Amino acid sequence: MRTKVPFFFLAPYLFLFALFWAWPILYSFYLSFLNTRVYPWRLEPAVNWGRLLQDPFFWVALKNTLFILAVQVPLMLALALLLALALNSALLRLKGFYRFAFFAPVVVGAVAYSAVFRLLFNTEFGAVNALLLALLALGYDWLYTPGPAMAVIVLALTWRWTGYNAIILLAGLQSIPRELYEAASLDGAGPWHQFWHVTLPGLRPVLVFALVLSIIGTLQLF
Repeated sequence: MRTKVPFFFLAPYLFLFALFWAWPILYSFYLSFLNTRVYPWRLEPAVNWGRLLQDPFFWVALKNTLFILAVQVPLMLALALLLALALNSALLRLKGFYRFAFFAPVVVGAVAYSAVFRLLFNTEFGAVNALLLALLALGYDWLYTPGPAMAVIVLALTWRWTGYNAIILLAGLQSIPRELYEAASLDGAGPWHQFWHVTLPGLRPVLVFALVLSIIGTLQLF
């Protein structure tokens, strides 16, 4: 009986998950194999899947999503790791303020931060082009040229999610026993060796967790 108790507590969640998540996904997948333009519906997988595979916009969207995944996720996680190391430093004061400040972009709605980045990178009166014109006498059509537009998307996503992942990695850093660093220091290991042989191995599970979350979130951009 004791082994069944946890399932009683999980039952409400599992019921809601099955009703509002699992069933719609499975039913939508089933519908994708049907031709719903005729009555009664017929099993014709090529109607929807064939049209999808022949749609050039599908392949363009897939290519762009994979590009963002390959560029933005490693960049974001590297910056998040550096930020987590800085926030974990014993020399830093006002740690609570900085943690909130870097986490705050996650709270900002997608519409709001998209509008801010559109204003910053506006071709005619954006702050970024104004700065580039003042320093280098050049500007870019950031929002309507494929390359620069992709760069803006990568920057916007990195700005929003770096602090979120940094807080996750910071929790992982704080779970690494200090005794390991003390032992490494007694063995003559410097900060760089401690990072590679103590910090990274201790952070591996948290890094994998952050990587999986980032991959899922990026693929949802499709």
